[in-house]
Amino acid sequence: MRARRDGILTVVAVACAALSSAVAWGDPPSALPRLAAEPAQPMLARPAVGSPALVVAPPAPPDTSYRAPIVIMDVVSVVAAVNRQTPSVSSAGITTYVLTSPILHVVHHHARRALASLALRVALPLAGNLLAHELTDPKGPCPGDPCDTEGQAPFVIIGTVFGVLTASTIDIAYLARGDDDVPAQPAGIHF
Repeated sequence: MRARRDGILTVVAVACAALSSAVAWGDPPSALPRLAAEPAQPMLARPAVGSPALVVAPPAPPDTSYRAPIVIMDVVSVVAAVNRQTPSVSSAGITTYVLTSPILHVVHHHARRALASLALRVALPLAGNLLAHELTDPKGPCPGDPCDTEGQAPFVIIGTVFGVLTASTIDIAYLARGDDDVPAQPAGIHF
């Protein structure tokens, strides 16, 4: 029983480490958008007396997030990974799931986000798999004879899917948010 508890604690520790590194490596809190710091700008301009009304709205800021390609590639890779007819397609799907998002982060010049994404996409599905295995194993370690793991398969699959969905959600919602506004530096030489 103690070995089982230690295994569960190890899985939980790995998952917590992956989550904390993803949050810590994403970006510092000072880079998060500031909502109340900027003054509100008027949406309508007052027309001059005698002239027709003119509605002027400032242009919307460009969306710099790259969430859509990650969502598309995650769906494609998961569909390929669950293909049981061709093992090579399944392996390609798993590889695509693990590597596509970190590559997109690197392309957008976010190396730390790429490392965090890679850690999430490897650690969380593995942690979900191991946690489900530990929680559903009625006998514990099997000395000498093969273990009966037939009843565990659905739970292990559910644990892995939960890890995949959690990693993808964190990556899409937090890490792929795009470029943050960088405050302009005054002119001159900076060291």
